[in-house]
Amino acid sequence: MSDQGSLLALIWGRDPDQEVAFGPQGSHGLGELRLGAQALAERMVSLPARRWALCFEDSLLFAQALLACALTGREAVLPGHQRPAALAELGAAFDAVLTDSETLGEGSDHPWLRLPLDEMPESIEPWPAPGALTLTLFTSGSTGEPKAIPKAWHQLEAELRVLVTRWGETLAGARLLASVSHQHIYGLLFRILLPLVLGLPFSRTLTRYPEQLAAQGGKWALIASPALLSRLDPWLKAPGCCLLVSSGGPLALDHARRAAQLFGVLPLEVFGSSETGGIAWRQSQTADTPWQPMPGIRVSVADEDRLLLRSPFLPDDEPLLCGDRIRLTGQGFALLGRGDRLVKLEEKRVSLDEVEGRLRALPWVTEAAVLPLTLGRRQQLGAVLVLSRQGRAQWQALGPGRFLIALREQLRPWLEPVALPRRVRCLDTLPLNSQGKRPWSELKALFDEAPLPLPGTGAEPMTDTALPIPNRQGKRPWSELKALFDEAPLPLPGTGAEPMTDTALPIPNRQGKRPGSELKALFDEAPVAATAPTDRTQPEREERHETGAPMSPSALPTLLEQTPTLDGLVLRLRLDPELPWFHGHFPGAPLLPGVTQVHWAMHYGRLLPGVDGAFGGMSQLKFQRPLRPGQECELHLSWLADKGQLLFGYKVAGEHVSSGRVALCP
Repeated sequence: MSDQGSLLALIWGRDPDQEVAFGPQGSHGLGELRLGAQALAERMVSLPARRWALCFEDSLLFAQALLACALTGREAVLPGHQRPAALAELGAAFDAVLTDSETLGEGSDHPWLRLPLDEMPESIEPWPAPGALTLTLFTSGSTGEPKAIPKAWHQLEAELRVLVTRWGETLAGARLLASVSHQHIYGLLFRILLPLVLGLPFSRTLTRYPEQLAAQGGKWALIASPALLSRLDPWLKAPGCCLLVSSGGPLALDHARRAAQLFGVLPLEVFGSSETGGIAWRQSQTADTPWQPMPGIRVSVADEDRLLLRSPFLPDDEPLLCGDRIRLTGQGFALLGRGDRLVKLEEKRVSLDEVEGRLRALPWVTEAAVLPLTLGRRQQLGAVLVLSRQGRAQWQALGPGRFLIALREQLRPWLEPVALPRRVRCLDTLPLNSQGKRPWSELKALFDEAPLPLPGTGAEPMTDTALPIPNRQGKRPWSELKALFDEAPLPLPGTGAEPMTDTALPIPNRQGKRPGSELKALFDEAPVAATAPTDRTQPEREERHETGAPMSPSALPTLLEQTPTLDGLVLRLRLDPELPWFHGHFPGAPLLPGVTQVHWAMHYGRLLPGVDGAFGGMSQLKFQRPLRPGQECELHLSWLADKGQLLFGYKVAGEHVSSGRVALCP
């Protein structure tokens, strides 16, 4: 296995009956993967395109496209995501598109093929094993423009050999699951290429929820992100884990320890980037556990504490000056943060320069400065803006909350959700220091105090629409929350009605639009369980409040106790396993849907004096832990009559499970 391209030859030459992938459609062998790659290669060589953009959700089809590129000598181009507007901007970097999306190629200026192919040839002449793969990844560069990162096969193979040597024995006989995309270097290596080299089956679909792990049997490994590992349920039971890998951002020590308690293995954290590949790894026993360089990697400290890297995973033998700052220790090195304008937010790499450029391109904005803000243990983006005349007019017409929502909507076709600014301040001009540079400490201080009035309007300043993080005593900063309600209510999207009294952002649909009418419809009638019976021999009695939704007794938990409090009501509930909401949500790991929790809060909230009206919106929803069949929980309810809002919170054994607000309209 020492010759160039031998790992691809190893993959190609294995037993065709060997399982290569699994998913909802069942198990798939290497022969099926090989046949699909050869059929696609036949189609690709009949077209003039040399550079193919690969945009896939399905990992098996992605692997098929990757091998077809290797067979034909075509270049595989991996955009960071599948947003149509951003993909169109990269149009000069590829000639055609391979995808499993039904809509991504429509309206494109490029030819495209959708997998699986509609027609397979009756017979295919076997292709020789591929010898190499030409690959280009895209990520955010320091200028904010998408940056192309070519990867020669010798770079990928060098890293794969290290991974096989270091962790191949641990993974032997395992099934590979992943919560990260294969469109980036981390997922490409660990989710696709490594299992193919080791002969291990990988999942075709993402593991989106920790509860899906409970349905696994036998030996398995998870390629994860810190975001998934931060949401682990302390009652989760998922035996059989042999390796838990985390990369893309820092993993909190308490999250690493909880994962170790639940799965029996301490997460393996990998530090690296698209440009460098893997640099180092660690398994955090303590908060200051040092990073260990990968075999063959040499790190040193350059000026301003910058990491100077020498690695066999780089395109040549020249050292690379990285944007990360480090401090060498006796056992490895410690990370001190980044020294450039790229930040990691929820495991997504975000270019602050790109966000600023997108803001400046809007007709409402003439100048923008974007900076990361740390609130508790969360990071989000703040933007300091100079508004145009049109922007000022829109600000006065819409008010703070709706202005910010509209601003974010204009950015959404171009930016990942995590890159959308959550807090905004407005100035007449952006300050510069004597060196002509931005005084970032002064800009950050704007977010550390009460917002200033919008210059030239006499109006109140733009308020933050992010839910403030509780203070150190675990209490809400109510003065900040109160400011959210100083403006006129926001109409419910898609209805023309006047319900929502908050600036919560509904989840966008696949076209990037807010399905406001769909969200409202969830509360126009009782929720429908996945497998709730529809043919009953005995019709059940239904309760219907004059302005509320019907709620069948069979859809409610058992009410064990009802206790009035100074500001509301506390109900003790038993979540009977027979409740229809647990059926099919999820198979093997049932939990109570969030929409049902909200509906129950509305149902029992009407026990409070003065609570009346139809559903008008919801905000500040937070689902921290799952509710499971057979559990007992407390439902805490209180009514803010002056705001027309019902506050609810669920607890289990004194721990917060979920909470939120429901606005009711007369």
